[in-house]
Amino acid sequence: LRFAERARREGLEYVYVGNLGDPELETTRCPRCGKVLIRRVGYRVVYFNLDRSGGKYRCPRCGYEIPIRGRYVPWKELRFPW
Repeated sequence: LRFAERARREGLEYVYVGNLGDPELETTRCPRCGKVLIRRVGYRVVYFNLDRSGGKYRCPRCGYEIPIRGRYVPWKELRFPW
């Protein structure tokens, strides 16, 4: 946790800490307005709320550009009948 805090103090906007069971440490928030944009459980995305108008991801509340590469593909849980 100390490393995550230090990284934020040094100016990194997107810092994630996994395997601790604290959803807040795995959540992406808009650096400008604080809105939750991506929520993860472990490394699985369970909530994705970004506007992709104009070909770039933006916060739906304030329009801040979020530098994400690629596209969001919803996770599908595999279920076995046994």
